[in-house]
Amino acid sequence: MKINILFILLFLLVNGKTLLGDSLFVEIINDTVFVNNTQIWENCIFKPKSIVTLDNYEITLIQKDTSNYYAFCNCYYDYITKITGLSKGTYRLSVFRKYSPPKDTSMTKYIGFVRF
Repeated sequence: MKINILFILLFLLVNGKTLLGDSLFVEIINDTVFVNNTQIWENCIFKPKSIVTLDNYEITLIQKDTSNYYAFCNCYYDYITKITGLSKGTYRLSVFRKYSPPKDTSMTKYIGFVRF
């Protein structure tokens, strides 16, 4: 019984942040928005590339993993994407992650923000 409880506590200690997930927030400076995605729990050789599309006031950000390999470990990453030239208005930002080796694209988060 003590071993089971110790194992569960160790699991929660090691994976506690993973269970909470990453965070997403934006910083706005003039016509530039910095999309901050912090504490991303990804494969240790995660090589992200940003793909940004803008349709009216809907922004789609795809964080695509461009690595061709897979490591047997995960690490935390902070990832910032810079989007320039936004006009004033209320935006909705959807963030997706696309993995390599090929896996499904998954939505991670979405938020709204206003550029004054």
